[in-house]
Amino acid sequence: MIIVIDGYNVLKRHFRHDIDEHTRQQFVTSLKRYATHKKHSILVIFDGGDSPRGHRERMGPVEVLYAGSGKSADDALIAYVQKHPGKSMVVVSADRQLGRKAANAGAIILDPEVFMAMLHERASEAKSPQTGLVKTLEQENDMIDALMQEAAHAPFHKEEMASAARPQKGLARKSSKHERQLLEKVKKL
Repeated sequence: MIIVIDGYNVLKRHFRHDIDEHTRQQFVTSLKRYATHKKHSILVIFDGGDSPRGHRERMGPVEVLYAGSGKSADDALIAYVQKHPGKSMVVVSADRQLGRKAANAGAIILDPEVFMAMLHERASEAKSPQTGLVKTLEQENDMIDALMQEAAHAPFHKEEMASAARPQKGLARKSSKHERQLLEKVKKL
C-alpha cells in the first residue's frame, strides 16, 4: 500500500503551531519506523522548498518531496495520485478539495487525526511490550497498579476503530462499496 501525506496539512492539524525543521524531521523519522514495520511505502509532500523545481529525499520506505519554491503540495499530490491509477493508495489530508480530487482519482482519504493516532499507537506498541496482565488480587502491588493505570490510558486500536465504522446489529443498511473499501484500507494500516 502507498500512503501519500499532505505534510504541512497533517502537521499543522496535529501540532497546531508553526512547524520547524526539528518537528518535520521527527515526523519523517516516525513515518519511517511505521512504514518499515507495516511494510508500506510512504510519500510525504511538503509545500515549498529551496529549489524552484522541487526536491526529493529518501529515508528507507519514506520518500519526502518538497514541491518547489512557490509551489503547492496539493498540486504535486494530485499529480502523483493521477499518475498511479489502480494502485492501493491512501491519501492523508484534511483538505476537502484535495480529498475530492484524490478520491476521484481512486484514492481513499484518511483524516490526519486518525492517521496520527495510528502512528502514535504503533510507537507506543514498539516502546512497551504487551503484558497480558489482569489484576485479580486485592492486595496492593505498585507495579501492577502502574501497568493497569497505563493500560487505562492506552490509545484506541484499529480493531475498535474498524468496529466503530461498521453499522450496528439490527440496522438494515448495508455498507456502501466506498465504506467497505475504506474499512479494508484502515485494517491494513
